[in-house]
Amino acid sequence: MTPSIGGWCPGRCEAQEIDSGVYMLRIADYRVKFFDSVWEVPEGVTYNAYLVAGPEKLVLVGLAERRHAAALLELLRRAAGPRDLDAVVLQHTSHLAAAEHLLREAGGVRLYTLPGLGEPPGLRAAVLEPGEGISLGGGWRLFLPTGQPPWPGGILVLEPHGLVFTGDLFSGYSTPPIMVDREDVELFSYYTYFMRKYFATVIGPYRGRLQRLLEKLAALGPRLLAPLHGLALEARAAEALQLYTGWARGRLDPGKAVAVYLDLDSGPVAEAVERLAEALEEKDVDVAVYGFTETRRPNISEILGDAVDAAYIVMGFGRPWDGGAPPPLSFLVNLLCSHAASRQRLLILHGPGATSPAALLAARLQACGMEALGALEPRGDWLHRALGKLLSGPG
Repeated sequence: MTPSIGGWCPGRCEAQEIDSGVYMLRIADYRVKFFDSVWEVPEGVTYNAYLVAGPEKLVLVGLAERRHAAALLELLRRAAGPRDLDAVVLQHTSHLAAAEHLLREAGGVRLYTLPGLGEPPGLRAAVLEPGEGISLGGGWRLFLPTGQPPWPGGILVLEPHGLVFTGDLFSGYSTPPIMVDREDVELFSYYTYFMRKYFATVIGPYRGRLQRLLEKLAALGPRLLAPLHGLALEARAAEALQLYTGWARGRLDPGKAVAVYLDLDSGPVAEAVERLAEALEEKDVDVAVYGFTETRRPNISEILGDAVDAAYIVMGFGRPWDGGAPPPLSFLVNLLCSHAASRQRLLILHGPGATSPAALLAARLQACGMEALGALEPRGDWLHRALGKLLSGPG
């Protein structure tokens, strides 16, 4: 079902049974260019909710944004048929605003939230505490596992399906042509780019809290992971869990680097960063190069997505900006610290007169968890020294 934009659907809206009695209600909103009004998503994003049609009860897990309430209600009607909805479980703070509209239309529905989410304005909700659940009849039970860290949401488990509603975890950007990875198992290797980008931008600030939760999730042996955005994962669920565990622990890929430059004079430092990237490529290191210039501006979200598991980071700028580093790089450094820093080896290239601001950037990134290898002006045998620093550590 694909109504035109301007009707009840803002893009592509679909309902599909992804497991026995479990329906994904998916809205691909083609109007969204910046996720959460912050992160650039030229690839788009989907908003997923899940209808669980148990033997005795019908429960909706998750909602969408407030602007999607009408589309979600229409998908709910099409998936539920003549059955009345019994309960709604909110998994994220962004769902609170849509709850009022949905409950007003549905009527007589029990509302649940998770610890720490609060209540929607003007509505009464029961908090689903760790270990508590909702019985759907016939041995079906939706419950909140114990031992989850402080988090703006939570995971919910559906027994006996082995299905986990993961909230933001395991989400990914883009609008995939399928809903569950088993429909195209080869797509996953491409889709992991969008998962990693989502991890860096949304999950990144919380990654230190995730290890215990991921260990608990692995112990559950989930068969199907159902996130709030992107693909549901079944065929590659175990692989996705391994990837997430690596990202949360700060596991870096020694064959991967990120290079970012801003050269106010569009000259030597930009060329030096490009030359260093080429030299790293010759050493079998894949380098993603991003340049801030007068004619183009890279997406910060993509830089973070590439940086979160890159073993090497190179930054460069030509001259100081009012005595400091150029504002876009200072802004990027703050985001790298909060979302992606994890012992990456960092080298800064700079132009004449920029030694002090380059050293300050390096110190900032060293303090937040990177291994700063110093600042270097590209002159003389600089390329040999730069490669030695990156690939062999300080010295």
